[in-house]
Amino acid sequence: MRAIVAVSLVLALASSAVAQDVAPEETVAPEEDVAPEEAVVEEPTVGEATPPDPAPEPVVPAPQEPLNLGGGASLSPPPPRVEPLFEDRPLVVRGTRLLDQRWGDAADGRVEPLHAYASFAFFAGRVHGSDTFAIAPSMGLRLALTPELDVSASWVLAYGVASVRGEFDGGDAEPEPYQGDVERVETGNPTLTFSWAPRWESIALRVGLGFALPVAALAQAPTDAASAAQRDASSIVHDAMLGMYGGRDPWRFLPERIAFFVPARIAFGNDLVAGAVDVAGGFTLPVLGGSGDVEAVLQIAGDVAFAVVPDLLRAGLRGSIAAWGLGGESERYQPALEPWVRLALGPAFATVRATFALGGDLGFGSGDSELWAIHVGGGAALDRE
Repeated sequence: MRAIVAVSLVLALASSAVAQDVAPEETVAPEEDVAPEEAVVEEPTVGEATPPDPAPEPVVPAPQEPLNLGGGASLSPPPPRVEPLFEDRPLVVRGTRLLDQRWGDAADGRVEPLHAYASFAFFAGRVHGSDTFAIAPSMGLRLALTPELDVSASWVLAYGVASVRGEFDGGDAEPEPYQGDVERVETGNPTLTFSWAPRWESIALRVGLGFALPVAALAQAPTDAASAAQRDASSIVHDAMLGMYGGRDPWRFLPERIAFFVPARIAFGNDLVAGAVDVAGGFTLPVLGGSGDVEAVLQIAGDVAFAVVPDLLRAGLRGSIAAWGLGGESERYQPALEPWVRLALGPAFATVRATFALGGDLGFGSGDSELWAIHVGGGAALDRE
C-alpha cells in the first residue's frame, strides 16, 4: 500500500515539472477604443522669450453678386456715401431761440405770420406859439409772405384843438383879424412796405422798400378870416402830429407829397441786452397842388433794450434824428429821445412810450414849440415758433 502511494506521488511530481517547461500560448484580447494621447505643452524656460502669436490674416469679403430679379433686372447694393467737406445750413434752425426784436414801438416785432397793433399818442403844449392839444392814433398790420419776406401797412391820424390868432389880408380891404380855438381832424399818409428780414440767433437784419400815398392835405387856401383860421390850425395839427412821433418816418406826415423810401435796420444782442441801428432814405414829390420840388428825406436812429423780467417786461431807450425837405426851400430836422417799456402777455403785448422832441423845428429849445407825447399801445402777434 505504501509502495503504491509512493509511486503515485512520484508520478505527480514528474507531470508538474513537464508542465512548467512548456510555455503557454498568447491570447489575443478584443480591440478597444484607445483615447488619443494628450498634447504635451512645453513650458518656456526662464529667460527665454515667448514668440508672439501670428497676426490673423485679413478677411476679404467675397464680391456680392447683383440680385437677379428676373426679366433682365437686377438689384445692386448702393454705392458708398461720400460725406461733404462743408455742410450747407439754413439761416434759422428749427428750435433755435432767435433775437427778440420787440422794442418800444407797437410796430416793432419779429417776423410773425401776422402782427396787428395800434397806439394812441397824447400831447398838450405849444406848437409855433399856439396852445395845442392833440391825440394821434396810429395803426398797422404786418403779414409774413415767407419766413424772411413780409409786407406791412401803417396809418396815422390826428385830432387837435389849436388856439390860433392872426389876420387875413385879401388885398381889397383892410386885413380881417381872427382868433379862437379851432378843431381839426387830420390824416397822415398811409404807407406800404415790403421787407426782407433774415434772422440769426443773435443778429437780425431788415431791409425794405416802401411808398407813402399822398392822402395828407392842408385845409383849402383861405378866402376869408374863417378859412384862414382853419388853414393855420390845419398846419399846426400836422406839425404837432409830426413832432409827437419825434419826426420818425416823416413821409408819414408830410402833406400833399408822395414819398418813396428804403428803410434798413440791424439788431444784435441776447436775451438780456440788445441794441439796434436803423437808417432810412427816400424822396418826396409834390402832388395835390403841393409846393416845392423833389426833396430828400434822411433819418438815423439807435435803440437799446434791457430785459427787466425775461420774456415778460422789457425797457429801453431810442434816440433819433430825422431831416426832410432836403434840397428844397425849407429844410427841416428833428432830434428826439424816447424811453419805453413793453409788457408781453402771451401773443398779446402792451407798450408805453414817451417822446421828447429836442431842439430842431418842433422840440424843446426851438423857441416857439415844445413837442412831446405819451404813447399807449398794444396788439397781438401770431408767432410761428
